[in-house]
Amino acid sequence: MKLEKIQKPDYLKVRHAMIAGARTIEDVKVMTDLDTVEYENDIKAILASICGCKGTSLEQVVTLANEGKTIEEIKEMTGTATACGRCIHLLEAVVAAKK
Repeated sequence: MKLEKIQKPDYLKVRHAMIAGARTIEDVKVMTDLDTVEYENDIKAILASICGCKGTSLEQVVTLANEGKTIEEIKEMTGTATACGRCIHLLEAVVAAKK
């Protein structure tokens, strides 16, 4: 995922908001102090991705979670949270919420 404007501290704010349930730009706007207009394209890219290391999309994980797959099964099928591991909390949150 190539980001155009957003810097690491603000990237992390979006990821933390995602762990807390943010799935849209409006959610990010409500849950953070970010300028969602300035960072709109970057925020969309971040929201679409679970795991940058393995290129796993949020949509893919939500689909698998809704099919009843466990975290371990999703990790095995997609590689999510098996490289650097930083996305494990997001994976856990998505599987728990199934969204």
